[in-house]
Amino acid sequence: TTHGVMHRVRSTMDLPKWIGEGLAEWMRYAVVPIASDLERQKKSVQRVQQTGNLGGNFFEKHAKLESWQYDMGWHFVNYLIQLDPARFRAFMMYQKEGDTPDEAMGRSYGSTLPEMLAQYGRSIGVPNLRP
Repeated sequence: TTHGVMHRVRSTMDLPKWIGEGLAEWMRYAVVPIASDLERQKKSVQRVQQTGNLGGNFFEKHAKLESWQYDMGWHFVNYLIQLDPARFRAFMMYQKEGDTPDEAMGRSYGSTLPEMLAQYGRSIGVPNLRP
C-alpha cells in the first residue's frame, strides 16, 4: 500500500529504492509491530557496524537491494523521521517534484546526503560510514 500511495503522491516520479523500501518497512512496522522485525533490523545494523558500509549500491536509484539493505533503509528512514517528521516529508516531496536526493536533503535538512549519512553513521557507531 505504501508503494502505491507514494507512487501517486504529488507526481508519479519514483523515489530511490532505499527510500521507497525503507518507508514501506517503516509503515508496515508502524501498523503491525513484530518483535522479530526489530531483531532482523538489529542484525542488519550490526552487519553495517562490522563492514562500515551499506553495500555499495544503497543510494543508486534503481538498485537491487538485498533483504538486509531493506532493513537499513527502514533504519535510516526512521532516523530521518526522528530528526524531524516535517523535514522528512519535505525531503520526499522535493524529490517527487524533481529534485535529486542530494538537492532534496539540502533543501529539507540543510545537509548533503553524504553529510547526513555521516551523521547517521556516527549515531550507530560507524563514524566513517560509506554507502
